[in-house]
Amino acid sequence: AGLRDACGALQKSRLQLGVHVTEKGLVGGRISFLHFSHPLNSSGTSISTGTSSSSRTSLLLRRQQPQAVDSLQLLPPGSQFGFEDGGLLSTTPLGPSSHASPPEERRPGPRGAAISEALLSDPRLALSFHGAKAILVVEKDTFFQHLLQSAAFTALPLVLVTGRGYPDVLTRRFLQRLHRERPETPQFYMGDFDPDGVAIFLLYRESCPWLLWRGLFAGDLSGSPAGLEGSAPSLGLPLKPRDRALRASLLARKEVVANEPIRKEIEGMEQKFELESLIEVYGPERLCMEFLPAKLGLSAAASAGSGSSSTCT
Repeated sequence: AGLRDACGALQKSRLQLGVHVTEKGLVGGRISFLHFSHPLNSSGTSISTGTSSSSRTSLLLRRQQPQAVDSLQLLPPGSQFGFEDGGLLSTTPLGPSSHASPPEERRPGPRGAAISEALLSDPRLALSFHGAKAILVVEKDTFFQHLLQSAAFTALPLVLVTGRGYPDVLTRRFLQRLHRERPETPQFYMGDFDPDGVAIFLLYRESCPWLLWRGLFAGDLSGSPAGLEGSAPSLGLPLKPRDRALRASLLARKEVVANEPIRKEIEGMEQKFELESLIEVYGPERLCMEFLPAKLGLSAAASAGSGSSSTCT
């Protein structure tokens, strides 16, 4: 009853919040977030119905657990998304009826707003992310959070997105909108080295066929021919019966049969490795300054030993 009451209260305020909330969505945490990151420069970066602000760390959009729903920074209609010195997101509503929080009440760190139908379809909202060289979709919220906590990550010219596991429709539609507005900006996916990581990528690809798979691959945690299994066996987890059944199902899919690089990666999955293994092997700074730039083609000078730069399409 308490959950239904909470859902009802959120439903009553959904027009002000700009997000549709259901009881199922509240329980499942079906609210997606995204983060823009790029070097400091003179170009404005904003998601706005007005003028852009300064060019700091951009916007966070990620799916939240139910217990964190009350902490979402959701904006009323007509709000401006801008970025102030120090990396704070300004959520000042446009118009005379402003009830913006004073600066002293704003919390430091990433701020954001939920991906909603309005964000995807409202013609008054225009996306602008000057300086971004790539869009990286990561499978898991835990890896997403690790990147956000790394000071080195703010130097990467990236738009970082997570669907927090298997993505919902809004997350995929958001990627479609980014592609429509910036078709020249490549979109990459990174997930766990396991059958679910591949299945999530294939689900994205059904509606985002331009998305490229950038790992994890069998050689990402070691430069040795043994790859993952020879590098850090303590990081590997055994495949469960469900994993093996899913692997067999993936190998029977026509899009996998027709794609040799993907098929070989799946066939080699005798253990599974999580994205967080990259942090254990490289550390946050090397991960952001060497491995990811090499993976995504963001730095021609990236170290040759920073991991495989292969891709599966």
